[in-house]
Amino acid sequence: MKRAILLIPGWLAITAALLYAIVMLDMRWNFFDWHPTWDSEALAYLLVIAGALLAVPFIARATRDRVSQIASLVVCLALMVAILSLPAEHTSHGLLGRTAVSPLWYRAGRALLLSLPGIFWLWWPLRLWWRAAQHGGPADGSQPLR
Repeated sequence: MKRAILLIPGWLAITAALLYAIVMLDMRWNFFDWHPTWDSEALAYLLVIAGALLAVPFIARATRDRVSQIASLVVCLALMVAILSLPAEHTSHGLLGRTAVSPLWYRAGRALLLSLPGIFWLWWPLRLWWRAAQHGGPADGSQPLR
């Protein structure tokens, strides 16, 4: 139980950092119109995104008990809502009107970045199951695999 108490805030901190950096980068590059600016602030957001994504496989591998698996699944599913950002933005005139939409590579990359924690969350249990199925051991990883 102590492990779950440590893993759940870890998942929340990593996904909060990832979400914060992606939203702030999106606000900087794509809020009113598509105007990416490559400066130190954008680089800092990209480094936070990279750091959070590097931490996800480690915490996903450590997540084995049911309580932290359920909590991390909820967090990963909440991030998967990013797929809704794939359609192009509407262009219009007026105060908050856009003259150009963001490119597809940017929208797809943003959706992929927010989907990666869920992909890593699935990777470790599937990997354990696959290895156990090949070697005839239990799927929970309780025995060392040959």
